[in-house]
Amino acid sequence: MKKILFPVVTFMALSAAAEASALTVGEMVRLVESRSISLRADSLACEAAVLDARADNTLAPLSIEYSPFFRPGAHGVASSELIVSQEFDFPTLYASRDRQARLDGAAALASIGGTRREIMMEARDACLDWILVSRTDSILSMRLENSRQILSTMERRFERREVTQLDVNRVRLEIQDIERELIDNGVQLTAVRGRLEAMAPGLEFPADGLTYDSTDFSTSLDPADFARSHPSVVSAEAEATAARHQVGLAKSAWLPSITLGYRRNTELDEASNGFVVGAAFPIYSIGRKKKAAEARLAAASLQLDAAAIESERLAASTQANIEALRKSASSFDLALTYETITLYRRSLDAGQITLTEYYAGITPLYDRLLLQARVVNDLHRALTPLLLP
Repeated sequence: MKKILFPVVTFMALSAAAEASALTVGEMVRLVESRSISLRADSLACEAAVLDARADNTLAPLSIEYSPFFRPGAHGVASSELIVSQEFDFPTLYASRDRQARLDGAAALASIGGTRREIMMEARDACLDWILVSRTDSILSMRLENSRQILSTMERRFERREVTQLDVNRVRLEIQDIERELIDNGVQLTAVRGRLEAMAPGLEFPADGLTYDSTDFSTSLDPADFARSHPSVVSAEAEATAARHQVGLAKSAWLPSITLGYRRNTELDEASNGFVVGAAFPIYSIGRKKKAAEARLAAASLQLDAAAIESERLAASTQANIEALRKSASSFDLALTYETITLYRRSLDAGQITLTEYYAGITPLYDRLLLQARVVNDLHRALTPLLLP
């Protein structure tokens, strides 16, 4: 009896022990985020853009001009002109442009938030693939161990002429098929690992594998809250805010730039001092700048509307998918499945059923275990939009 129950009992015990010490999907995703080269590069590029915008919002260089004049009969410099001047924009423009730089920086950061979410979703997807492949491997290993024990039993019964060579060969072919599936499964696991390594070079993989996050599957999704907090909407709102301010900044572009300075003229032994005062009016560029700002605002507003509509659609489809998968996952009775697998094995060993009857009944049960693993995995995958910040 103990020998018959070994594959099922061992599988369930080892699974429970592994989940107790394994890294959760959420923890692994945060590790990927902290090591992502793409995110670090985007953050630095955003910071550099904001610093460049603020660096441009400063006074023009101080201008110093000196002109010596010479004339025949005069010894050395006959006369000279010295002009020291400073050009600056209308004072209110500096504050307005500084705010524009901050708003553009906020929009860039919001855009990075969307990129960050995409990377985290990709990492979570890879982690969920890892769990599904690992659990498939566990189920196949359990089935392989069970088949090897059956082969040992069949070989002994064949020596006693209780079964035919066909029965023995059939079990051997079953073992070969399972071993081939395990090899294919190992290739898939290597591919998933490669995906995570590409996203976060140098990432240390947990020795005890990965396990699902603790999740309350009864939680309902609020479409309105989901839509408002979605990164695409947040990014579009930040871009629209920056675009609205850009329109106001463009409208104030008619304000003149002002030049103030000191001027000194010398004529032989005489000198005169004065001031330089000037103004420049950007009458030729104001119209085009205003049109460009208004076009940017129109585009940003349309993007915001599109992002809101798409996020609401995504919220509705996500909630419907979660509800359907939740019902499907609750329809599986794993305890009954494992008990039935044990009973089939016990009946085979007792000679109550033939090998053909055993495979006819046991194959759907193992398929049911694999299907349950996929449904649960799909349910956690459907919850991804809710679990990511």
